[in-house]
Amino acid sequence: MGHGELVLRRQWEHDQRRRATKNIVGTSTTFLYDGANTVQEVIGGTNTANSLSGGIDEVFQRTDSAGARSFLTDTLGSTLALADSSGTLQTQYTFEPFGNTTVSGSATTNSFAYTGRELDGTGLDFFRARFYSPVFQRFVSEDPIGFRGGINKYSYAINSPMNFIDPLGLDVTINQYAGADHNPFGHIGIGVNTDQTQGLYPKSDAAGLTGWPTPAKVIPDNPNGNRIVEDTITIHTSPEQDKIIEDYLYNAVRNPGQWGLTGRNCTRFVEEVLRRGGVRTSDALFPRDLIHDLHNMHDLDNAVPLF
Repeated sequence: MGHGELVLRRQWEHDQRRRATKNIVGTSTTFLYDGANTVQEVIGGTNTANSLSGGIDEVFQRTDSAGARSFLTDTLGSTLALADSSGTLQTQYTFEPFGNTTVSGSATTNSFAYTGRELDGTGLDFFRARFYSPVFQRFVSEDPIGFRGGINKYSYAINSPMNFIDPLGLDVTINQYAGADHNPFGHIGIGVNTDQTQGLYPKSDAAGLTGWPTPAKVIPDNPNGNRIVEDTITIHTSPEQDKIIEDYLYNAVRNPGQWGLTGRNCTRFVEEVLRRGGVRTSDALFPRDLIHDLHNMHDLDNAVPLF
C-alpha cells in the first residue's frame, strides 16, 4: 500500500498546528496537549498513555500499559532508547541521516522518535504543519508560506539534517494590529510556524490603563479573528532559530514577567523574542515603529531570486 492510499485513511484536525485526533485503519487516538507537546493519548475513551515533557519535543518520560519509560536522546532530540524504572534499556532506535527509523528490542506504543517528532504508523512523520517522509527525505506538501520559506518548498532542515531540526516547519511572523479607543499605539505580536501571533499584555486591563509596571500575561492576539491587522512581515529563519524562539515563547506563557507602557511593553517583548533567536531587530518603543524597522531590515533578505 502506498503513501497516497494510507493518507486517505488518516483523519486529523488542527488547532494552531496541533492535531486533535488521528484515525489509522479504524483506530482513533485523541490527543491532549500542554502547549505544543502531546501529554495524553486516549483511545476509545480510555487514557492509554501520559507523557512528561519540557520544551518543544523534549519528552522526559512516557507511561503506558507497559509501565514508565524514560527517554535517552541525542543532540537533535531523537530518541535513542527507552529505559524502564530499573534503568534497563527496553527499546532502542537507530536513524539514517534524514530520519529513516529502525526500532529494536521490546515492542512499544511510543511514537516519539526522530528529532522527537511522531512516527505516524504510515511511513510518514508528523511535523505539525506538514507530514514528512524520511524515505524521500522531504515534506510531502508545500511550505504553507510558499517561496518565502526558500526556493525548494518541500525541503527538510535546509537539507542539513545533521545540523538542524525543523519541529514545526515554517518561519517567524510578526503582526502589527490597529489600536482600540483606549490604546492609540496599537499592538504587535509574534508567531512561529503560524500567523496566529502571541503578545505581551498587562495581566489586568485596569492596571494597564495606568501605564505603570504591572504583572504581565502572554496570550494569543487574535483568537476570534476580529482584530484588524495593519501590517505583517514573515522573516525567514533557520529551523534552529525556530526552535529557540518557540521554546522562549512557550516559557514566556508560563513566566511572562512584567509589562509597562514605556518599559517592557508588547513592542519590547517582540524585540526580546527576536534577539533570543538571533534575528536582527531594532530598539523601537511602539508597534508601528518596529514593524517599519523590520521591513527595512528584512524585506530584501526575504526576497526570492528569480534565477
